Formats: sequence, structure tokens, C-alpha cells
Amino acid sequence: MTESHFPLRYVDLELQQHAAALRCLAGDLLRDPHAADDVTQATLQQAVRHRDLGPGPLGGWLRVVLQNFARQWRRGERRRSAREAALPAPAPAASPADTLVHRETLQAVTTAVLQLAEPYQSTILQRYFEDLPPRVIAERTGTGLATVKSRLQRGLALLRARLTAQHGGRDWRPALAAALGLPFAAPATVVSGAAGTLVLQWGGAAALLAATGWLVHTQWSSPRPPHATRTAGSAPAVARTEMAAPPLERTPADATAATAPPAAAAWLDHPYTFELELRVVDEFGLPIGHADVPFAPDDVALHTLRTDLGGRAVATWRSRTPTGWVWLEDGEQTLRRVPVAHGRRTSWTIGHLTLRQRRGQRGVPLLKVPLLGRLFERHGDDGDRTLAGGLHPFAVFADDLVSGAVPDVAVDDFEPTTQLSDAATTIVDTTGTVTPSLQGVVLTAAGAAAAQTTIAVFGDDPFPVARTATDATGAYSLELPAGTYTVRAGGDANGTATTRVVVRDATTAAPLVLQATRLLRGRVRTADGAPADSVLVVWRAQDGSAWDACRTMAGTFALADLPPTAGVLELWSADAERRLPTAVFAAPPDGPALDLRLPPDRGSTLLLRPRRAEGCAGPVTVRLWHHELARGFEATLAEGVDALRLPGLPAGNCELRLAASGSGWCDGGRHWLDGNSELDLGEIALAAPGTLRFAAIPGDSALVTGGELCRLRPDLDVRTNLTALLQDQPLLLPAGDYTWLQRDAAGALSTRRFVVQSGATTVVDRR
Repeated sequence: MTESHFPLRYVDLELQQHAAALRCLAGDLLRDPHAADDVTQATLQQAVRHRDLGPGPLGGWLRVVLQNFARQWRRGERRRSAREAALPAPAPAASPADTLVHRETLQAVTTAVLQLAEPYQSTILQRYFEDLPPRVIAERTGTGLATVKSRLQRGLALLRARLTAQHGGRDWRPALAAALGLPFAAPATVVSGAAGTLVLQWGGAAALLAATGWLVHTQWSSPRPPHATRTAGSAPAVARTEMAAPPLERTPADATAATAPPAAAAWLDHPYTFELELRVVDEFGLPIGHADVPFAPDDVALHTLRTDLGGRAVATWRSRTPTGWVWLEDGEQTLRRVPVAHGRRTSWTIGHLTLRQRRGQRGVPLLKVPLLGRLFERHGDDGDRTLAGGLHPFAVFADDLVSGAVPDVAVDDFEPTTQLSDAATTIVDTTGTVTPSLQGVVLTAAGAAAAQTTIAVFGDDPFPVARTATDATGAYSLELPAGTYTVRAGGDANGTATTRVVVRDATTAAPLVLQATRLLRGRVRTADGAPADSVLVVWRAQDGSAWDACRTMAGTFALADLPPTAGVLELWSADAERRLPTAVFAAPPDGPALDLRLPPDRGSTLLLRPRRAEGCAGPVTVRLWHHELARGFEATLAEGVDALRLPGLPAGNCELRLAASGSGWCDGGRHWLDGNSELDLGEIALAAPGTLRFAAIPGDSALVTGGELCRLRPDLDVRTNLTALLQDQPLLLPAGDYTWLQRDAAGALSTRRFVVQSGATTVVDRR
């Protein structure tokens, strides 16, 4: 045969001759007739696909290929056996009682779906019952794709809230998971294409249940305090190694009597300690003292932490979980999520802008009185705040959860600390003698006069004792008492300079030459390529250790003396409606000049109408988190106002949380913004509260005082702003687990643990 390749017909003939021998060889290797047939067939198919086999017998080549396939089959069998061995034992067959619970759960979910208001019900039915993708639903209903996605997210959020309310705050997810045959501990899974098959199997509205089965994995609830075993790194002050929470008694009747737990309330323990250290500085790196920084854990109203004169503040609190995160509001009034962990101090730097024209002609106030809650109380005349203690040994944070109570004592308002003036600051010697002066000239690295350069003078303390700025010629002058000082100049794009001087009884000269190190330069252009002027450029270290800021001039910017760490650059436009940065870019510590462009979008507008539950009043707090920018902000809808408009939002996914007295914190859904159009979320109904009454005790005063109401959460317990109330006075509270703490006549701490269910009344006997 002179051809370089076998014709296909000759290959087929030779394969027929070797097929029987290959089948016997596979049987001896695998000891499984079915596997031998599969391996033999795979070998013959491999030979047919190789049309470029050279001349010569095929027996040796076929034997090698079959051995390879057999080896792969044995390896796959070993792995499958290992996986099967690692699986948990099969669950026992469901009892008649379990079957009844499953049926009731399916019926409850189906009823909850059919009770949803329009357009959420029809949108969910089309998406999961008819298995239509969002784009087809948008075309069918004549609405935008973003609106359809928003309705789906909002409808599922309403469904979760309705199920939670029906179960009185209890975790309904395990029951639904068991009813649908889903593993509750599995990661979040979204069922989409399978919905059509399930419709054929179940039919009717019950087919929707499998499509909404992912609610089991995505619902955030407030379960009872979990068991937490103390590790080697746990706080040594905790005596118990386990928090064994006794089961709560729940009665389906409208009036639920609360029972007293054992005297040793181990379920109040918080074995882990979090420590957060904040440092507040301006864009020149100078500390800002007596500044209030808003912060709080998740689903807790923002509290304020006040810095000392050196611009530092430390907050410490206890938790049931070894890790977590807190909301932290920076100088641009945007929220950050800062992770915290047990056993280490988390340090974060907050920047306060003294640059003008941040939003139009208005500056950005740093100090802020919290909208809800209280963490610190004023003690003494020095203006310092200390932790506000209570009966609960570990509940530090508070929230305005209750509606209908006697108002709490107002939070002390502090006068904003006056920013040190850019004009020369003079300190007069108390002895009555003429104080010596400190004079000098500040030059740039090129030898030019550094005009309008900040000068700060430090003594032994971390805050400046005097601050001024150079004139047009770069000169400055200060009057200071005799002593040793550190003079610092700069902090802008020209760099910094520091010198140590000893001021005596005469004029002391302190010239400085600025040096710029680790310079980050770049330019910012609009979407059409034109230079973007007066854009605020904010650099932040990713670990929160430092920050800096400047404004673009003719589209260019420069930041000097940055630490050698990775960071991000935020671009803020001069639009007064912008609540979030226009864009965020990665900023490596070392690299060439950056060429940044602003996005072409003009910002989306989010419109929502929170509907308070019946009997609840007061403001509504809206907390928005932008996932792409990793930033957020908080807005407030005043009482008597129906709608909240949030303009200037960049494109991306946004998550909403809403809070109001009586309703607590509710899920507002996740929504996509295109960066240009308005998204109307319509009416968002807040959760219906439960009713709490303290039973009247004959002979006692009508005013209930001296107690403390706390909500029990899986991470940390939260106090309620409640100082006094009337006996038998109904209070509206969010559904969940609570405890009432008070001192008895002997001074011992007693507790009453109970459950508040949505739409039901709970009566607590304080005796």
C-alpha cells in the first residue's frame, strides 16, 4: 500500500477484527461487563476519529488507547466512591406530622404570593410560573427592563417580609427548605430554567414555590442567639464556654405570656470583643479634634463617636460573632463598610474636607447629630463623651425601635468645633511679657515662593497649638511662648517640610523648603475628552490608613507624600445633587501619570414612597449601598412627606434598607440603575409591627421606670430608646426576640424574655 493514510473502509475492517479481543481485554482490566462495553466503544470511536493513522497494524495502538480509557474509568470510580462516602447519612422517611408541616408551608407560601399587590404579583407569576425572562416580560407589559428587574426584586423582598411577619420573626427557611427538598445549608441558588419543568409536574400556583425556593437562602432574619463556642482567642473575662439559649415558648393566641428564664442569663453573653480606632484629619494631614464621626453596626441607627484633641477616638463593644462589619460615614457624607474582628484593633482614617465648593457653594459639615439612637452621653464640662451604660452588660448600641412610648431624653447637642482659621493664630503669654515670634519663608523644591501654604506648629501634643498660612511671598509669622516646637509646612501637591525649632525671648527664624515624595499625578477628562475642571479628587488607602484630596485645575491634579500602599481614587463632580462619587479608579502606590475619564452618564434618579405601617409615625431612614462603587449614603424622609427622591446616582446595582419606629429595618430590594434615567420603585410598605404591653401591677405607679428593653440579635443585642412608659400602654415593636431587664428589690438583675409577633399582642408580667 503506497498511500500515506489508511482509507476509512480499511480502518473499519481492521477494527471489526480487533473488537472481540478489545472487549476481552477490557473485561479483564475492569471486572465490570458494562464498563468494559463502554471502554471498548470509546476506544473504537477514538480510532474512527483519527483518520490520519499511518500504515501498519492497529493492534498495539488500540491496546494502549483502551488501557488509558480503563485507567480513567477506575480513577473516576474511586473519586465517586469517595464522594459518596463523604455524603451524610440519608434522612429518615418523613413522618405524617412532617408531611403535614410541609403541606402547610407550601400553602402559606402560595397564599403569600397570591396576596402580593400589583404589579409585583403579576411580574413574579410571569417570571416563575410562565418561565418568562425579564426581557420578554418587559416587552409584554410595555415597561423598561430595569423596571421589571426592580419589580422582581421588590416582589421577592415583600414575599420574604410577609413570610417573616406570618411566622412572628421566626426563621421559616428550614421548613420551606424541607418542603421543597432543598439543602438549607447550601449556598444561594437561583432557580430559573427549572421552573417550566416544575409547572408540568405540580401545576397551579404551587409550581411557583420551587422557583422561589432560593428565598430560603437569601432571607436575612433575626434568629435566636446561636450557640457560640469560645476559642483560644476569646475574651478571658467570659466564664462560660457556651451560650445555651433556652427555647422560647410561643403561643398562637393574640395574648402571649412571657416566662422568666433562669436567674443566670447565659444567653446574654457576648464572648467576642471588637475595637475600632478612628483618626480624623483634613486634606493637609492635620488632626481635627472634637469631631463627631457617625458609625453603627448593620441595621442599627448611626451613632456618633467623638475624637479627642489629637483627632483620635476608640470604640469598644462586644459581639456574639468573631467577625463583623460596621457602617462608617466619612467626610463626604458617604457610608463605608469597615470589617472588624475579634482580637485585633481596626484602625481607619476619616478625611474632613476644608476645600470649598464641595457641593455648589456649601461646605460639608463634619459634625452630625444622629437621626436615631444614642451611644455616648455627656459627662463633665470638658465636652467629652463616654459609653452610655445600661442594665444589659453588653448592649452598647441603641435604636429607635419602639413607637408609642414616652419620649427618651434628648441627645446632648455639642456646638461644632471651630476649624482653625487660615489667618495667623496668636497665643498670649500669661505672664504679661511680650511673647517671642517665629518667622520664616517657605519655598518650593524649585526655589519659588510657596504662597498660601499651610503652617502648623506642634508642641508635645498631637494637635497643633497654632496654625496659619503663608502670604503671596511665601512668608509667615507667629507669636509663640518660649519652648520647643515642631513646625510643619505644606500638605498639598508641593509636598511637605518639617523642622524642629527652639523659641526663646527673641525672633526665631524657621525657613522651610518643601519636598514632594511619592507623587501621584494625572488628568481628568470628560466623556468627550475635554479637560474636567474643579473636579474633587479623593485618594484613599484601601486599608483605611490614610487619605488625601485636591481639585483639578485645567483637568490636571497632583497628590504628594502618599504612603506606599494601594489605594483608590474617587472623582466627585461639582453637581450639588451628587450623593456618591462619579467614578472610582484603582490607584497603585507607584506608577505613571493617570489618564482618567468621567463616565458619560448624568446620574440616575431613584424615587420611592415608603408606606408606614398602621399606627407608626415619625421619619423614615433610607440607607443605600452601591455595590460597584462600594459606597453608600443615608437619607431621611420626614414625617408628613410621602415620597423620597434620590438624584445623581451612578450606574450599577443598589441595595436599599429602610427603617422606621415600630417597623424596624426592612429590606428595600436590590435595583439596577442605568446612570441616566429615573427609576420609580413605587410604594414600599414597611413591616407591620407587633404590640407589646406591660401588665399592670396593683399598687405600683402608673409610670414604668427603671427597666431596659433590648432586642436579641444573632450578632449583638440592641437597646431600645425607652426610659419610661405607662402600665398597659401599647408599644409597637418590630417582630423578633426581646428581653426586659430590671433590678429587683434586692438589687439583683432579673430578665423577662419574650417574642413579639407581627400583628399579635404580647403581654409581659414584670413581677
